[in-house]
Amino acid sequence: MGNIRRQRKASLAIGFLFLVLFLIACSKAEKVVAPAPAAQPAQAAPSPAAAPAPVAKPAPAAPATTPPALTASEVFASRQVPGGPKVDPAAWEKDKGLQTILKYHATKLPLWTKAKYGGEMTFALNWTPSTALNPVRFFSLQRNAYYGMLLYYDHGRCSMQGRDENFSVCKGQQASNDTVVLVPGIIQRWEQPDPLTYVFHIRKGVLWSAVPPMLRTDREVTSQDVVWYWDLIRREGILRDNFALVNALEAPDRYTVKVTMQSPHADFLRNLGVSALGFFPKECYDENDCLGTKLVTAGPWTMKESVARQKVVFERNPEFFLKGLPYVDRWTWINITDPSAQKSAFTTGQAASYRASSETEALSVAKTVPGSQIHLQACTECMWGFRPRLQGPLADARVRRAMMLALDLPASWQLVTEGVGSVPTVVPRDMYGFGKAFYLTLDQAGPWYQYNPEKAKQLLLEAGYPNGFKTKIVTTTASGSTAEYNLYAQQMWKRNLNIDVDIQVADGLTVGALRDERKWEGMLNAGCWIPTCWSDGDSAFLQMLKGSRQNFQDLDDPVINDLYLKQRGELDPAKRVALLWQFEQHDLNMIYLMRLNVLITYDLMQPYEMNGASHGVNYYWSLGSAWLTMVDPEKAKK
Repeated sequence: MGNIRRQRKASLAIGFLFLVLFLIACSKAEKVVAPAPAAQPAQAAPSPAAAPAPVAKPAPAAPATTPPALTASEVFASRQVPGGPKVDPAAWEKDKGLQTILKYHATKLPLWTKAKYGGEMTFALNWTPSTALNPVRFFSLQRNAYYGMLLYYDHGRCSMQGRDENFSVCKGQQASNDTVVLVPGIIQRWEQPDPLTYVFHIRKGVLWSAVPPMLRTDREVTSQDVVWYWDLIRREGILRDNFALVNALEAPDRYTVKVTMQSPHADFLRNLGVSALGFFPKECYDENDCLGTKLVTAGPWTMKESVARQKVVFERNPEFFLKGLPYVDRWTWINITDPSAQKSAFTTGQAASYRASSETEALSVAKTVPGSQIHLQACTECMWGFRPRLQGPLADARVRRAMMLALDLPASWQLVTEGVGSVPTVVPRDMYGFGKAFYLTLDQAGPWYQYNPEKAKQLLLEAGYPNGFKTKIVTTTASGSTAEYNLYAQQMWKRNLNIDVDIQVADGLTVGALRDERKWEGMLNAGCWIPTCWSDGDSAFLQMLKGSRQNFQDLDDPVINDLYLKQRGELDPAKRVALLWQFEQHDLNMIYLMRLNVLITYDLMQPYEMNGASHGVNYYWSLGSAWLTMVDPEKAKK
């Protein structure tokens, strides 16, 4: 408890110091205005100006001491939101998961003081961002990292928020510990003169990459490009529901976009920063197969090579509007389906990172790569669990409840993650007001998450399946933590309910296509189901809303449909939290999503990776912030 207290006081004191220095600097002449958080759509949000080319600057002095941190009790007491879930701070003081998060928190990683440029990064994951998946119709996480960012979420200790200098020096300040902050990209600033009107200002001088069919030297991104793209998404895109309340899109001049709403939309601004939005020009959309074979971008990267299910190679875009970024020259994403092969790629130096599922494994792997860094990933809305296709036995809520009752979650946590575990939320945790340390306890998860095999058998009997039935789990891996949870569920369902489960393994692109086209049978590993692993209240609903393109289970639940309409236009934060919590509890009762554990993993980074503390690990492993990654070229050569 003392350690937590010292660490939290350290965070508060350092944050206060940076705030004081920032205000002093502002008063002397530098006018730097931070963008408004996405949770406050009525406020304007000025942006950092396009930075000049990198120049040498003296590194700021590091703080000499680290004051003690706040306690969990103090943190939760200051962030409790009326109407939302209740938290017992004393319980969190003893929680193994929270203790582990603090032990391997981003603030434990080295903080760079002067940028280094050059080098390359290679990541090995069981999925590649194949451009063969049409960015209008199919989900692809972190698509804006390579297609281009109209707006994006800030994170990490080297905040982009409010910066007006080049990116060669890290200020070491956290953008926000408690919520998503929306930061300007191609959209440089915006205003909301009234609840139904948004005015966006496009950054001048942003160029589309010189890739056919563009064939240009000065084709600039304009307001007409943004209007065309948003109109395309709202007409036929997988994210069209995010634009459901848009009444009109206009481009009054070359660099201004005006959006008029039918009615207020609480999450509209936050929706614009989701990482699945891949901005591209009309010329590419009009050309046959351009979206499937090319990367015409205004983002940080150009694509050098793409081989579906094998690898994608990106190179630094010299025309990227944030001059001085990216730091590295090349980023390669190789597809390796076997976790043991991923581990080998890391230990032999072929890959920049590796994801371990337990502290024991992380420490073991770290010994084989001296100097490697460990950063715990407690992903928001990422989880181990299942999405049942509501057909046959799984269409009956009694069956789904029986299946949850047949699982001993604490026992599974002990087996897979050495006892680190809790029940994940489907609504982003920051929207409940608790920041990054909040998950559901078993009590909060409700009666169906308590291990009770006898009650499970009774429910299955009532549903008409006294002798069990056969079903499937479709997954992307035959080993690692996901596979261990699959095997645990398979064994428990057979033992307690005589349910025979066939585990079928397919590659990531195949599983994604089964999801998007609604063609899987039985259950699908949930993973990060929604458009981004840190999204918004709308997206939590849209994955279960009648008629939504994101509702892959084809649910039609009148309670969810009604709550969605109520919360969408609710601008009072406390009232909206109450509606979100009602939705959360309803899903916990209906078990549309079988939640096993928060996706808690340990990301290992090579010694040459310099700035892991600069970007949230949630984005690091999924490569959404690859454009912020930095390497030490000298270390990388060794």
